Amino acid sequence: RMHNGTVYRWNRPCYGVVDNIAHLRIENRVFPAGPTVLDEMANAAFFYGLMSAFGDQYDDIRKLMSFDDAKDNFLNAARSGLRAPVIYKSGARLAGAARARGWSVAAVAQEAWLDPRSFTTAGGRLSGLRRKLRKAEAAGITVTAVTPASPQSLPLDEMGEIAAGWAKAHGGERGFSMGRWAPDTLAWAHVYLAHGADGQLLGFVTVHATPREHTLDLLRAGPDAPDGLMYLLVTHAIEAAGRSGVPRFSLAAVPVAPDAADPAPLRLLRSRLEAAAGAGGLRQFKQAFAPNWETLYIAAPSLLALAAGALDVAREITRDI
Repeated sequence: RMHNGTVYRWNRPCYGVVDNIAHLRIENRVFPAGPTVLDEMANAAFFYGLMSAFGDQYDDIRKLMSFDDAKDNFLNAARSGLRAPVIYKSGARLAGAARARGWSVAAVAQEAWLDPRSFTTAGGRLSGLRRKLRKAEAAGITVTAVTPASPQSLPLDEMGEIAAGWAKAHGGERGFSMGRWAPDTLAWAHVYLAHGADGQLLGFVTVHATPREHTLDLLRAGPDAPDGLMYLLVTHAIEAAGRSGVPRFSLAAVPVAPDAADPAPLRLLRSRLEAAAGAGGLRQFKQAFAPNWETLYIAAPSLLALAAGALDVAREITRDI
């Protein structure tokens, strides 16, 4: 019954109970489906003309179509009636091309990136980063890099314990476009491990690496991690990319903050992303590296499709894995 107020295109299913007898009906929603009076009049004229012609041409539709065919058509319409393409986290060029073709476009995230070949911790803009690095170094942290070419194996059991602790503290792993603990993929990743003076694994970061770009994926710290640990690990990852001549290091994206002026579905998406990502802390963390910020967009053929796509993305990111 809670879905009875949902308006679908053309038709909607309605469940009701009368005299303690449950029934299901399908309502034809010709008039409410029109966004304007003119559209509603056009819909009504088309619908009544169609029904009148069908009545004259087909005496009993059951003689021409089996129930199984009608059922299959109904199920297919329910599954894919609102299906539409959605571009998620596109760059400005693709978003501009989509907008030029009449698509609805909205900013959804900001990606932090820098050129690791010229990265340095010197300068006033990075004073906060230097303070964090001094704290981590004072704690006697040792950083080890493990790449696909390294003979060293990863301490997957210890890493798994840290990842599980993080998930428990943050309400579970995330899905869809957000990084999550997936040890089967680490054979192709660059991994940076932080050990304490006693040899205990305190945290790690993983990086997706190509010749043109390295992208930060997971950041996981254990409960005993000292202040500045993640800053130290990411700094090592950036410097390693720079030594390899990689022109771009992405610190990954943070959601655009929700705005009261946003359409409701977009506001919901931004709010869920903000909460799921811990976006406030992530922005502060990434800003410590003085990166460039690039806006990313969500785009769809219509505002309705964009709204449906935004809700789907929010659901996939925050659902239980």
